Amino acid sequence: MLATLKLSLILIREQCREPVGIFWALIAPAGFFCFANWSDRNIFLEEGGAFLLRAGWHLAYIGLMTALFGFGLYLIGRRESGFIRTFAYASRSRMQFIGAQFLASLTLSILYGLFFMLVTSLAFQPNISSAPLFALLIRFICTTMILMVGCVTFSALPLTFQTASSLMSILSMPLIMLGLASTRTDAVALHWINFVNPYFVAGEFISGGVTDFSVAPILHFVLLLALGIYGLLCFKINPIWSRY
Repeated sequence: MLATLKLSLILIREQCREPVGIFWALIAPAGFFCFANWSDRNIFLEEGGAFLLRAGWHLAYIGLMTALFGFGLYLIGRRESGFIRTFAYASRSRMQFIGAQFLASLTLSILYGLFFMLVTSLAFQPNISSAPLFALLIRFICTTMILMVGCVTFSALPLTFQTASSLMSILSMPLIMLGLASTRTDAVALHWINFVNPYFVAGEFISGGVTDFSVAPILHFVLLLALGIYGLLCFKINPIWSRY
């Protein structure tokens, strides 16, 4: 366990060597939230629940992006560079590496979420106590963890780094668009389509609005857990471009 923690710290320091990426991950969600909701700042002063509802969707975005690009894509990148085949070919060392990367990505995601809540809370001064904010962050952390578990399955697929990056970008766009569209319309068809949308379910769960689809988080949890187990069992160690 100690070795896994030390390795996770090394991975965090390595990711921090890309300050532009870290800076954008910190600034983009908070900046967009402030830009999109500044006209409603008076509503947040009177009703803190509205702030939590909208903040939940942005936290779901942070969690989904971290799971896809900060964790799943990183595993594929390490495999394609030959790192896993060289240093983590044994089952124990492979599990240690995945665990360390999981902790590193989760730590950064939590920092992104805390920064987002700090900036937006200071900017809008919502009329809300600390307990609901803490509950929101707990739900965000739990959601990010299960999304990351599901993204382990990408490492079991025959995908190169470039293909995986393009596939994740293509996949994430309709998920986010459909999820956000459901907050602007009451179309029943769209609501049922989003029943299988992990971003929609994550946003509903984090913001605390899962009363109508309370079974959806459970189903998504089971599915993502199964995908994560499949990824661990079928984890590929050789680069796709070289089987030898």
